[in-house]
Amino acid sequence: MTSNTSINVAQLLLSYIKLEQDAPKSYVFGVLGAAFMQVLYEMKADPQMQYVITKHESGAAYMAHGYYLSTGKLGVVMVTSGFAKSSKVLIYCLGLMAFCQASISTAED
Repeated sequence: MTSNTSINVAQLLLSYIKLEQDAPKSYVFGVLGAAFMQVLYEMKADPQMQYVITKHESGAAYMAHGYYLSTGKLGVVMVTSGFAKSSKVLIYCLGLMAFCQASISTAED
């Protein structure tokens, strides 16, 4: 049986973040950009979501990593397309570090 309710990609992404963070308020860190404007609109409409604006991609990556370290919950970074390709490499490295730490702590439990 199919449902008549429709959901867009932005809503699906935010619902996944809320499920993973499992907190009264979910946080996303990053630099504003037009590449994910629909996601930002959905975040603004959802009182459970908070977008923390940073001045630089690496700052957002460090904030998300700190969020993960302090809460144990998923740290999310959103950056726009375009310049600062080297900054995005740092974000991928931090994401890999967070993934490795989560895997290690899960294996030890």
